[in-house]
Amino acid sequence: NIPNKSLISKYINVNEDYLLTIARLEPENNIELICDAYLLSDLQSPYYIIGNVNTTYGNFLIKKYKNSTIIFLGAIFNKDELDSFRYFSKLYIHGHSVGGTNPALLEAMTAKSFILCHDNKFNKEVVEGSGFYFNTERDVSNIIKEIEYNDYSKYRDEVFEKIKNHFNWNNIVKLYDDYFKEITK
Repeated sequence: NIPNKSLISKYINVNEDYLLTIARLEPENNIELICDAYLLSDLQSPYYIIGNVNTTYGNFLIKKYKNSTIIFLGAIFNKDELDSFRYFSKLYIHGHSVGGTNPALLEAMTAKSFILCHDNKFNKEVVEGSGFYFNTERDVSNIIKEIEYNDYSKYRDEVFEKIKNHFNWNNIVKLYDDYFKEITK
């Protein structure tokens, strides 16, 4: 599918730069830290968050950031729309800090997003040197400020190449096949 601005124009002004997160609104996904860092950066571009807001934590976040350019769009499930959001974002922020390889991160890479992700072994194994990482509010704020003045389009192509060359079904099946052969020796 080809990213299309018209698919997301019912949600946002597609002619302006924006930052994006698509996640479950849970504390371990660092949404509050990212939002605080975004506000600290003084960036004027809006920050859109896609995820179910009908939770205790979602309601807390909406109330905390109600008078800002942080906009909670709620849950969106249409893959073409989500891919278009990812593709056209200036920066995709992935705050997931627990678990293994996260499908949302792979989807962002497939959409050629420029990625800032939480600094943990799972995210680093996937993105490697083709994105930026954060641990603190200050880390996020500094990256947000930096993207205003620098072109990081090469990272978009690098993450997409990783998807094509490593995270594809042929390679995954081969890795499992090799593993099963090894453990059955």
